[in-house]
Amino acid sequence: MAEAAAAVSRTSRPRIRDREEMEPQARRQVDALWDRQLNDGSRPSLVQKAYDIGPSTPVRG
Repeated sequence: MAEAAAAVSRTSRPRIRDREEMEPQARRQVDALWDRQLNDGSRPSLVQKAYDIGPSTPVRG
């Protein structure tokens, strides 16, 4: 019974990977985060208007 429990605990542990095995997978994950796009690159009209307003633009009521 103890042998069976020891065998289960040995096989249920995650396998320790070598650095060479993990590096390509980690690189793909990091690159996917950096390369993703949240939108098509255009700004909503109100945000664009806020960027277009100059520092000396008078406020109109």
